[in-house]
Amino acid sequence: MRSTWAAAAGHPAGIWGAIVRRWLDELLPADAHERCSGRVSIVLTQLPLLSTVSVDRFPTKASLIDAALASAHVPFFMDGQLAASYAGGACIDGSFSYILFGWVCCLARGRAVSSAVG
Repeated sequence: MRSTWAAAAGHPAGIWGAIVRRWLDELLPADAHERCSGRVSIVLTQLPLLSTVSVDRFPTKASLIDAALASAHVPFFMDGQLAASYAGGACIDGSFSYILFGWVCCLARGRAVSSAVG
């Protein structure tokens, strides 16, 4: 569902999730989940505790796509929702907690750059 503020502003926020899901479904082979299981790890940030988890088993192609979308979920931007759903839980971009806590650590040390960047 496209967010009201994005639609009013003519902004593409809120539509990317559906577009990327369709692309992945069309581009990935039917056995992508089998090829990726045990070989590819997708990192998710679970809400509400901002805990980071790594997923490397995908029982279906749809679960692989769901994990990829949850890992790339930018709150409200992807589909107008705060979080994506994966395996019954709420998740956002897998790097979110790293970036957030990287900035916090740098600010605590008085550095102006994020440790997440380099």
